[in-house]
Amino acid sequence: MPDAIVANPRPASTVVVMRDSSAGPEMFMVRRHQDTAFMGGAYVFPGGRVDAHDRDGSDAWCDGVAHATSQLAGLDAETAVAYHVAAARELFEEAGVLLARDAEGRFVSLAGDDVHARFKAYRHDVHSGAATLRSIVDRERLRLALDTLVLFAHWVTPPIDTRQFD
Repeated sequence: MPDAIVANPRPASTVVVMRDSSAGPEMFMVRRHQDTAFMGGAYVFPGGRVDAHDRDGSDAWCDGVAHATSQLAGLDAETAVAYHVAAARELFEEAGVLLARDAEGRFVSLAGDDVHARFKAYRHDVHSGAATLRSIVDRERLRLALDTLVLFAHWVTPPIDTRQFD
């Protein structure tokens, strides 16, 4: 048996989006681009690594900072919140789902041609690094809804590749 690949797991978050239906629970997945280095072509739940900008999560622009901290009580508060911000960012970046509320506390709808086009451009900007999720949330006068995320499990991908995620 070949030696296991030694990897240093990178902090990452994955989001399992579910809803009830008359036929039972439905799960939302995305298909990774075929040319993606890690799991190209696979159907996956949206997610990815925790970026430096995800560590900027605070009560200034996020709802549920205390919730995020309590869910990952074994981590320092900044890191616990960063995992949650990364989950919300990856869900927006990969799937176009934005977990945010407006000033009246209503969840943001990205329906409508103008809104859809504007947020599609924002997704591209976040993905390319031209903008941060916080800058989009601030520009639109929204609040990231970290309190909607519920910890489900903690996994570390097996060291089958040099890319390993925690």
